[in-house]
Formats: sequence, C-alpha cells, structure tokens
Amino acid sequence: MLEVSRRAVLAVGAGAVGAVAVGAFATPAVAGGIAQLAPAIPAFTPAPSAGLPVRSHFAGHEGETFVATFAETPFAVTLTAIDDVPPAIGTGDENRFNLIFTVPGLPEVPSGIAEITHPEVPAATLFASPAGDSTKRQLQALVNRDA
Repeated sequence: MLEVSRRAVLAVGAGAVGAVAVGAFATPAVAGGIAQLAPAIPAFTPAPSAGLPVRSHFAGHEGETFVATFAETPFAVTLTAIDDVPPAIGTGDENRFNLIFTVPGLPEVPSGIAEITHPEVPAATLFASPAGDSTKRQLQALVNRDA
C-alpha cells in the first residue's frame, strides 16, 4: 500500500505554489517591466545620425514625440524644453544644452545610454537620466562640450 507522509504533501504543495508564482512573473505584463506601462511607440523611420548632436537638430521640435531606446527597450517621450547650460556663450549655444523630455505613464523613468530618435531629427546617442520631481516623470539628456 502507498503511504503518503505529511512532509511529501507539503513539499508537493510548496512546489505547486512556487510554479504558479514563477508563472505569474513570466507573463508579458510583468516581464516587460515598466515598458508595458508606457504609451505606444510611434511608428516612424528614424532619421540617420548626423555626427555629434547640436541644439539646432532639436530646436523647433518641442512638444513632439521622440523615441528613447534604453538597452533595446523603446519608450515614447515628448521633448518639452531645450535649456541653456552654463557657461553658455549667449543663449542658444549649439554645443551646451539640456534636453528635457516628459515620459507619460511610467512610475519610474529609466536611466542610462539611450538612442534618441525622431523622423526629422538626426539620431543621437546620449546619456539620459531622471530629473526633477518624480511625479513629473522627466528625463534629461545633457550635451556640454567645447565647440
């Protein structure tokens, strides 16, 4: 006759609970992390890179949607401002500026090397990081170099 101990029943039960828990974290909604909460990525063909990014590449595109791709994970972001960076040589220095993006719908804003793309703006690879009040979900990409 087959004897089943309490220890064997508990071990099988704990294994089943563990398998269910692991399965829940493998679902696309959870496995995709914060990218799942972001707005849909716009479909466009990115403009090719044009060397080092300069202010005039981005000027006039405030309020437009860009795509910031971190480690192959794209996020839709909106360019909200192009700020001067001291010591700017007057207003509008081509080589010293700070791009401010809003990232709607995300509880956390990513940080790291990002490829910033747009259909009309040359693609740029920049370090981007969260900025300001966390409730505003802002992302900044700083360009600060000598001419």
